[in-house]
Amino acid sequence: MKNGSIVALILLLGAMVLTLTNCSEGDDPLKSCSQEEICTAKNVTACCDEDVCTYQFDGKEYSEAQLDELADDLGCASSARLSADSEEREQLINQLRALVQRAKSGLE
Repeated sequence: MKNGSIVALILLLGAMVLTLTNCSEGDDPLKSCSQEEICTAKNVTACCDEDVCTYQFDGKEYSEAQLDELADDLGCASSARLSADSEEREQLINQLRALVQRAKSGLE
């Protein structure tokens, strides 16, 4: 009888621990990130969840609508700032868009 009570107590305790620590994967939103060195020694990370994608660079977060600001903050241009219609700026923005596409592909 004593052994049966001990086994029952252990099973009950195990069930309680399992219940309290069991996390469902559905609780956390699915997120995928991709990182690339966009300019020399300047890494940008793009992260996407099921609703939105963001970029992170130098401790700051940028939305997809803030690509121009991110391009300026990266400072990759041969001149001090990239002009709005320069080919170099367009290449940089295309690189950033490709990075976010790689992050989105991780959600599939």
